[in-house]
Amino acid sequence: MNAQDQPITQVLNGAKQFIVPIFQRDYSWGTKQCKQLWDDIVRVGSDENAKSHFLGSVVYVAAGNTNAAITRWLLIDGQQRITTIILLLAALRDRMLELGLHDEDVPSADEIEDYYLINRHGQNDRRYKLHLRRADHETVSALLDKRGIPTIASDAVKENYNFLRNLVSNSEIKTVYAGIAKLVVVDVCLTRGQDDPQMIFESLNSTGLDLTQADLIRNFVLMRLDEALQTELYQDYWQPIEMSFGRRYRTEFDKFVKDFLTLQLRPSSPLRSSETYHDFQRYYSDNSQSRSIKAILEDLRDFGGYYTAFSLGQEIHPKLKSAFARLRSLIEVAARSIWRACCAG
Repeated sequence: MNAQDQPITQVLNGAKQFIVPIFQRDYSWGTKQCKQLWDDIVRVGSDENAKSHFLGSVVYVAAGNTNAAITRWLLIDGQQRITTIILLLAALRDRMLELGLHDEDVPSADEIEDYYLINRHGQNDRRYKLHLRRADHETVSALLDKRGIPTIASDAVKENYNFLRNLVSNSEIKTVYAGIAKLVVVDVCLTRGQDDPQMIFESLNSTGLDLTQADLIRNFVLMRLDEALQTELYQDYWQPIEMSFGRRYRTEFDKFVKDFLTLQLRPSSPLRSSETYHDFQRYYSDNSQSRSIKAILEDLRDFGGYYTAFSLGQEIHPKLKSAFARLRSLIEVAARSIWRACCAG
């Protein structure tokens, strides 16, 4: 592992691409976080005595051959910060193009694009310094290429770009760029096969980041794998689980895994919700020696389907759907009776 303080502009500059793994959460910063970052940038940008402002960490590991013309890195930590900086630099570039601005103290719009936004000689997906997932990527790439926003767009990306563009339009370009240039991160480059990205991810996010047990489990299973296998397992096994839970994924998936582990581990005492991730690690460790990752994920996917059919009322067969509804009602009545008895006692 190689860790050093680096200006964010230096981290982005060069023939490289940061890839957000397919299983990572979507870009989720709001205008509140963007405004806080903006205030810090303007503060240090307007203060000649301010040498730098610490932005956080950026952790990544090689996605493939590091001797390739454009080096590709899997981004383990720092997605929210880097995406927001990319949006701000795009807004700065677009404002400079709008004004036809040329200032010797600030790179030109074309230079900002070449240094920090686009790999000019990159083909297809390697064209962009940052490759996100799903609607996030389609929206950011449209902004970077100065083309129309897609119909299915990332609301967070679109809203934050417009928010930052408005702030840039009412500010001095020189101050904004000076502030960006003073942003410093801890640049952490992991060595594949030596450093454990999941362990480092957990330690970095043990305080402050709102990760569910589901987030930790998904990352634990997929993060150590190479990009091609990550993508395959996510698309074939984990994504179907997310889709079956739909909007209730973040509220119900943890409950499902707790029930799943109870069936698999058959503990002598009830499992604790706060320990679901650690219980899953134990289950995975016990099974991974004799079963493949695909087999373990296949069980999780199949039982997830059973759970959503029964507990979330998603069974499509009319007779089963009706029977499940009656059974859920009986369970709820029994649970309320037990709760009243406990309170009375």
